[in-house]
Amino acid sequence: MLEVAQNPEHRRLSRLGSLEYVERQHPDTASDLHSASIQEIARRGIDPRLLEWLRNGEGNPPEGCRFWDGWPGQPGFHTYFKDIYTGP
Repeated sequence: MLEVAQNPEHRRLSRLGSLEYVERQHPDTASDLHSASIQEIARRGIDPRLLEWLRNGEGNPPEGCRFWDGWPGQPGFHTYFKDIYTGP
């Protein structure tokens, strides 16, 4: 299983059903899966600004982009993933 991250250095690869990360032991597989994941995300029609952010690997998530079809969600909802890249 691959956890896709905006910065490829933050991605995590684990065997299905395992909590042990193995991306360091299998860097080529992690890289291939990361590229395939970004291609699939693009194919599904993600907001172009968010796709560019995922591809360039730098900075904060773009302001005002649509993260999913129901974005921005219920009142009071906030994303958790910005803190992964920028800190709380």
